[in-house]
Amino acid sequence: MKDCEATSIAALEKAINYCFSRRDLALEALTHRSYKTWDAHARDNQRLEYLGDAVLQLICARMLFDALPGAEEGELSRQRASLVCQGALAAYARRLGIDGLLRVGRGEEHTGSARGDGPVSDLFEAVLAAVYLDGGLEAAQRMALPCLEWGMANAVYTMDAKSALQELTRHTLGEDAVYDSRQIGGPSHKPVFLSTVSAAGRVLAQGRGGSKKLAEQQAARRALELLQKKEEKHVPEDAGNPGL
Repeated sequence: MKDCEATSIAALEKAINYCFSRRDLALEALTHRSYKTWDAHARDNQRLEYLGDAVLQLICARMLFDALPGAEEGELSRQRASLVCQGALAAYARRLGIDGLLRVGRGEEHTGSARGDGPVSDLFEAVLAAVYLDGGLEAAQRMALPCLEWGMANAVYTMDAKSALQELTRHTLGEDAVYDSRQIGGPSHKPVFLSTVSAAGRVLAQGRGGSKKLAEQQAARRALELLQKKEEKHVPEDAGNPGL
């Protein structure tokens, strides 16, 4: 194993607080399919991502089953979908600090396309699968549960971001959020879209993605984060006047 590969694995182990017995699994989890432009024999993380998705679904389902004893099947399904959506998984990976460890191919390090929510969310699931294969379900739970619990406590992911933003702007600004989305670059097979979300005559946030839908979701998530931070800091003007 090359020194640079060993360094990446060590950084991954530190980030997720897990030591691999099978280091080949860790390296495979960190390898984006584009890396084959450097090494045609490298195993990419797509098979692990497939398995990691199933493992994560199980862990999340059990967590919600225990945490929400009064919830019906439909509510449990909606909560699970929001906690394991692409944006949430990418946020978990970035929260762990493993997104920068993804091994990418020629050109990808310059375009940044392999650092988007899709590849980064795949990375999280692939790493989870590697931990599961190496250490079993209990080890996988130790990695995944803190992320899922954080996601559950974070209002941004309790529902689809655009729906959540719509509810918030109606409540706080009295108007719906509107989106202005357009293609700003990229080839025809891999376009890049920019979406600007506004409400009550002011721009709230912008987002980028490989489709209008993804760009709007990213813009909505960023707007939610900004509005929620503002609400947390807000002090009502009449708070010091008990007569009002």
